[in-house]
Amino acid sequence: MVISNEAKDLENQLRSYSKRADSYEKAEAQEAALKVIPILEVQEAALGGLRGELKDSDEESRELVGRCPEAALTKSLLRWFKEDFFEWVDTLDCLGCGKKTHRTGAAEPEAYERLKSAGRVELHGCDDCAVVRRFPRYNDPVQLLASRKGRCGEWANCFTLCCCAVGLDARLVVDWTDHVWTEVWSAKEERWLHADPCENVIDKPLLYEKGWGKKLNYVAAFGQHGVSDVARRYTANYEETLGRRSFFDEERFAELIASANMEKLNRLSRKNRDWELLRQERERFELLKEQNSSTKERLRPRQSGAADWIRERGEDGLHP
Repeated sequence: MVISNEAKDLENQLRSYSKRADSYEKAEAQEAALKVIPILEVQEAALGGLRGELKDSDEESRELVGRCPEAALTKSLLRWFKEDFFEWVDTLDCLGCGKKTHRTGAAEPEAYERLKSAGRVELHGCDDCAVVRRFPRYNDPVQLLASRKGRCGEWANCFTLCCCAVGLDARLVVDWTDHVWTEVWSAKEERWLHADPCENVIDKPLLYEKGWGKKLNYVAAFGQHGVSDVARRYTANYEETLGRRSFFDEERFAELIASANMEKLNRLSRKNRDWELLRQERERFELLKEQNSSTKERLRPRQSGAADWIRERGEDGLHP
C-alpha cells in the first residue's frame, strides 16, 4: 500500500508531539517556569475565582471557575500568560526604522538556532530599510520561557509547561488543521478541560468549529501518561469530521494512537498504569456521548492574530 506524504508527516508528528509532552515533566523545565511565573499572584487570583470574583462576561466560565479548583488555577494562569507574559507575532518590527516588516520567505536554522531547538526560521523584511530579520520557531518550551513570543504552537507549548509547573495535570492538544492548545485534568469535574492561551478561554471545546468556523479532522492529546484521539470533544458532528480524515483508514490511525499511548503506559508503575487506564476508559465513554452544540453565549471568531491573517485562514466565523 502506498502511504501518502500527509500520512507520513502525521506519523512523524505523532511521535514528535508524544516526545515533547514528556519534556513538561522534567524537573529542570518546571524549575525554569516557576522562576518566571508570579505564583503567589496567580494563586491569589485563583482563590478569588473560587470566591466568585472572576471578572469575565462568560457566565459558564464564571460558574466553572467558582466550583472547580483546577479551572480556577488554569483561568488565572491563562490571564497572566495572555496579558502579561507571552507576545503574539504576526510580523516583527524593523530594527532600522521601527515599522512593521512582512514575511518574505524562510531559511534553514543556523547552528546556534538549532541549539535552541528552532525547527525552522521565517524571514521578515522591511521595504523601507531593506533590513531582514530572522524569526526562529522554537520547539523547546524552556527556550520559549526566554523568547516569550510566537504563534499558537509556541503559546500552547510554553503554556502547557507552565500548567505542569504549578501542579496541574496538563497535556498538549494538536489539531491537524493548524492549531494547538492545552487540556487540564480536573479531579473535581472528573474530565479534561479545554484551555486555549491564545484566546484566554477555558472549557469551550466547540470554539473552533462553532466560533471560528474550522473544519476539523484529526485532533490528538499528548500527555506524560498517555496519548488520545480527542476529535469527538471538539465537534458537534463527528460523522462529518470523519469524512475529512482521509490520511489513513480509521483502523490505522487508531493503531498509531494506541501504540503511542502504550509506550507511555509501559513506563508507569502498575498502580499508576491501572489508574491511567481507568481514566482513559472514562474519557472514551465521555467522548462517545453526543456533543452538546448549544451554549449560553455565542462562541467568538478567532481573536488572536491580524484580521487579514485570520480571514485568510477562514477562522473569522464567516465560513460555515
